[in-house]
Amino acid sequence: MKQIAMSVGDLTRIRFAISPILTTVLSVRSFLQSPTTTAVMQDWHKAMVTGLDGHDLTALRLFHPLGNHTIDFMFPFPAKTENRFDDELQRIACTSISVIEAELDNLFQHGVISVEDISNYKNLPGLLMQAVDELALVWRNVMCPNWEKINAVLQNDIVYRSRTLANGGVLALFQGLSTDIHLESSALLSIYTQCQSDLTVEPNGHGLLFVPFFFSNSSVWLQTPVNTAPTVSYQAYGAGAWNRDVTEGNGNDVMLKLFGKNRANLLYALIQPTSTKHLALKLNLTSGAISQQLNLLKEANLITSERRGRSVYYLLNEKGKQLLHLFNV
Repeated sequence: MKQIAMSVGDLTRIRFAISPILTTVLSVRSFLQSPTTTAVMQDWHKAMVTGLDGHDLTALRLFHPLGNHTIDFMFPFPAKTENRFDDELQRIACTSISVIEAELDNLFQHGVISVEDISNYKNLPGLLMQAVDELALVWRNVMCPNWEKINAVLQNDIVYRSRTLANGGVLALFQGLSTDIHLESSALLSIYTQCQSDLTVEPNGHGLLFVPFFFSNSSVWLQTPVNTAPTVSYQAYGAGAWNRDVTEGNGNDVMLKLFGKNRANLLYALIQPTSTKHLALKLNLTSGAISQQLNLLKEANLITSERRGRSVYYLLNEKGKQLLHLFNV
């Protein structure tokens, strides 16, 4: 178990970020383990198999010993709220070999890697470059073709969490993130992870950074970099529906007859906060058609909106949710 001893200042400096490299690395880690029984993860596992086309990811396997550990240098601290994969990959490529050696030694001391395993890491510079090439392969063949959908899930999650924090405070935020995250008191956050030892961290005024991820074999991931905010990564809200085709209908014939296919599907899609662009992508409609429908729903007081950067995200309000509830959606 790890704990974060927070000050009032830390709680007022809660931030969110999207990290393509973290999403990619954790997806690789889940792939390297036995595929899960859930249908969503099985679909993602198939996408990985198809995209890798026989590549074994030899170096990435070595940097994920036992399948459920990942050497820390693979997770560069998100420099911005929204980050580019190429920039983050370059930071991994520039990692000092002495840093990797220290992290490997720590895993050896905790029994994660054995004496016999050490010989696999003799050529660390070459292994590092191979791992960078393998991550680039995973991004190019698997993540990038699906990134628009994945990024929509991550963006929608941040809007949802930000709204939860604004309306319910830090307790509501922490309660909804993961069953492995517990706010023990107003100043102590406990996180149950697959770490080698217990640890208590003090952010010292740097605040907390939350980074949603897409798929992983862990529900929560904690990084404790020096002289910056502890980073808590968690499963994004709505990740299970990333590849769901809303245009197939929600299975409610009464809704479809009353509202028509497009408006019924739009209402269904707005269960999660979503931008006009992503709604158009999901529903195979033009942005103009989506905007027209959204204006009608706003006039009916069924949705609310919130700006995040250049995008406006729309979400069913309580009245809208009650409407769907009438149709058992």
